[in-house]
Amino acid sequence: MALSLSIWILILTFQTGCTMEKVIRDEQTKPAVELVERGGNTFVIEYAFDNMDRGEHHFHSIDGSRKTVIERTKEFKRGDIVYFAYPGESISFHMPDYYLGRVVGLPGETVEFIDGQVYIDNKRLEAFYAKKSRLGMDMNTYFAKKIDHSNITKKDFKEDMAPVKIPNESFFVVSDDWFRGTSSKDFGPVNISAIEGKVLGYVKSY
Repeated sequence: MALSLSIWILILTFQTGCTMEKVIRDEQTKPAVELVERGGNTFVIEYAFDNMDRGEHHFHSIDGSRKTVIERTKEFKRGDIVYFAYPGESISFHMPDYYLGRVVGLPGETVEFIDGQVYIDNKRLEAFYAKKSRLGMDMNTYFAKKIDHSNITKKDFKEDMAPVKIPNESFFVVSDDWFRGTSSKDFGPVNISAIEGKVLGYVKSY
């Protein structure tokens, strides 16, 4: 009897382990944008696009009154917002010479979208920026708001992308507002040579 019970416990443990979803968590990157001073290895930009907007016109230089500090570096981690030369020759509409995007995939990793969720090497990415969102709201939050005059459907949130293997010295980037911006799904992983630096925050004094 004791042996049979032990076998059943082992079977249940194995089945539970098989059904548990593997995840990658980014607990370091925070949604808040800090106010920072300019440094010797930084430069300041005025950004005119709203692809990084999570509900407060993030990084958009409204009337030129809000500027963003970029650190010149070639070292990037998941969650960083990078400033890069826009590589989207295949995109039909006008895009800027330089663009902001958030790093979700690192060199050598494989990125996939399933129902608007980012997966890295078959593991679900758990972070505030890892789901398709509109103005910082995921699908459930967006439709709970009952926003007027919106033609966005639940199907629009459930975006898929076949697995993409990231080459060496390249990064997979997305816009924080997938509805308003383009990403590496459109123009491919961004080579490190095209990246000018990463966002530190809004300029505190200029």
